[in-house]
Amino acid sequence: MCVEGKSVGNCAVVLKEPRPEFNGRPEPKTDSTTNQIVAADGSRRTLPESKKSAPTAIGGYGLLNPSSPALGYFTTRAFVISLAVCALAGIISAQAAADSVWLRHDGEALELGNDLVRVRCEVRDGRAQQQFFARQSGGWALVAQSLRPARPFPAEGNRLFQSGVDARRWLVSEVLASAEVANGDGATPCIRLHGAARDVEIEQTISSKPGDRHFHLEVSARIPGTPPKLDYLLSTFTFELSRVPEFVHTPTLKYTEQRWPGPARDQVLGDRCFHAPAVILQEAGLFAALVPDLAALNADRVVSPDARRQMNVPRNQFSVPVEADKYTMPTALDLNVLSGITPKPILSFGLMD
Repeated sequence: MCVEGKSVGNCAVVLKEPRPEFNGRPEPKTDSTTNQIVAADGSRRTLPESKKSAPTAIGGYGLLNPSSPALGYFTTRAFVISLAVCALAGIISAQAAADSVWLRHDGEALELGNDLVRVRCEVRDGRAQQQFFARQSGGWALVAQSLRPARPFPAEGNRLFQSGVDARRWLVSEVLASAEVANGDGATPCIRLHGAARDVEIEQTISSKPGDRHFHLEVSARIPGTPPKLDYLLSTFTFELSRVPEFVHTPTLKYTEQRWPGPARDQVLGDRCFHAPAVILQEAGLFAALVPDLAALNADRVVSPDARRQMNVPRNQFSVPVEADKYTMPTALDLNVLSGITPKPILSFGLMD
């Protein structure tokens, strides 16, 4: 699914700290009893806390049921990164420039792309760094890149990104350590990244087809155990802007409510609210979107009989019973603009219970 060039509705994201100015207008006053909202049309408003469907909370260990009871192999999820650094009319008129895909070596790095977008993968300090560029005025502008939190982890950092707190957490960017050329379907060139940590092997492929203005990423992992257990397997990227962008779209809101298991800071956007499943950011002509591939998620779903059980929302007349062996390991999107580890917005997606 690629949302580039389409209307995705007027959704919003919660901010915890006011900005002194927004599009030249003064910041409205807020207090501790309200939630400050930035709407996609650029307006700001405050909403009282109300009862809504709960997003997926962080925590819990899903018991995974792969085909092999000794070593689980999971094609965990696939997603799309869409990029642009020009007006929509310019993108459409330049469609012909994207009809050919190239893959080349640039020193120690591998690059894949066309005349509109490209990705650069390079091993730095023993880990593979991914940088995503879009064409801008005859040159290239960096739009997004993979995130690997600093070590030691910052004291004020959001614990979602602290993989070291539990052995069942894997940040993909902390594991991938090599890059090589591969052919995804025998004809389309792609880049394969690979790494291993704590007896777990993780592989990621990056591909793009002729005519695309985006990249398709797919992550798989081999997790030992009988059965294997997982807290999360998460891909993280930064949008290359050191503040909240002008336009933000997320599938739902994150805010504090008593009946939910944690405050807004500890929430993510669970797949039960994937009604418009994308995190979209834009600042002037700088655009990036992280979009789950729903067809791949359904085709490669992972059965997890103890997942999705830690929720404080009571059953009601609209509840639908689910057989225990039909529960699947949840997936989650996240946008974090106050991470405590970087001033840049962080976009994330992966398996998470």
